[in-house]
Amino acid sequence: MAKKSKRVPAGEKKPRTARDPKARAEEASLAQLVREALAPRILAEKKMFGGTCFLLNGNMLCGTFKGDVIFRVGADAHADALREPGSAPFVMQGKTLAGWIAVAGAVLTSPDVARPWVGRAILHVGGLPKK
Repeated sequence: MAKKSKRVPAGEKKPRTARDPKARAEEASLAQLVREALAPRILAEKKMFGGTCFLLNGNMLCGTFKGDVIFRVGADAHADALREPGSAPFVMQGKTLAGWIAVAGAVLTSPDVARPWVGRAILHVGGLPKK
């Protein structure tokens, strides 16, 4: 039996999927931007949530997610991080993840713009026990 496709009403945005070529290209571009922001560090990478995650000592540091880059800044830095342009709480499956920030990919225009976010995440994740 053929699988029915869900129709998106006129004027509504079609949900992004990992199969969408535009979404894949955007994810690859954001992942490369994060790699450049991390330089000279080279971290382990893992494909998760339809994007690329970067691991520090086995703990997730940041990753690409649906056109955003998510950063693990910790609960203590969460409120301050939300004051930055383009940042929002990271919500996955209707649940807000404490200590995680989603930064709009459109805001991260260069590795220099992403570096402070990477630094915040390293401050938090670098203090976690190794996995």
